[in-house]
Amino acid sequence: MRNISEFAGTVFFVLLLVLSSFMTINKEISIGTFAAIITIASGMLPAVGALAFSHLQLLGAKVAFDRMYEIVTLEKEYDTDKEDHKVKVDDIHHILLQNLSFSYNKDKQVLHDTSNLYSESFSELIT
Repeated sequence: MRNISEFAGTVFFVLLLVLSSFMTINKEISIGTFAAIITIASGMLPAVGALAFSHLQLLGAKVAFDRMYEIVTLEKEYDTDKEDHKVKVDDIHHILLQNLSFSYNKDKQVLHDTSNLYSESFSELIT
């Protein structure tokens, strides 16, 4: 998609160059005006291209904020104020993870179907 944008920018610049050259040859604009048009156009085209693709970064940020909002607004699974519902690290004897997959985006998974990750101590998982 970026290649299409670069191609369109190049075509626009060439058309602007041809039109400005034609107007300069017909003495409709001066050589100074021609130079100003080319200078301004060459400075603006990359900025316009970057602005056109900034919406993709905003869409990615929106997805991340939606995920964070979903996690933050989850209903409590249990009442954390009651002592009998609190789990202490000393009470955990082993942890077993099965069929675990994770990715930051749909294109590339960081973990894929990790099976039987077993630990007898909590500190092994942290390090």
